[in-house]
Amino acid sequence: MMYGNNMSTGGWMLSIVGTLIILALIVAAVVWLASSLKSRAEGDTSGSEILNRRLASGEITAEQYD
Repeated sequence: MMYGNNMSTGGWMLSIVGTLIILALIVAAVVWLASSLKSRAEGDTSGSEILNRRLASGEITAEQYD
């Protein structure tokens, strides 16, 4: 007897698992994009730039800088 175009139990399970995988990939992409944008906003500072900033703010002395 035919039941029309209905999916079997296995089809429903695969559909749910597939949807969860797609949602997980979307969440992972959003997290990766947000962390990438955050690291770009902070900027890459080298050691000499950090030392120059600390010397200018008075955190370290000229002797410590050298």
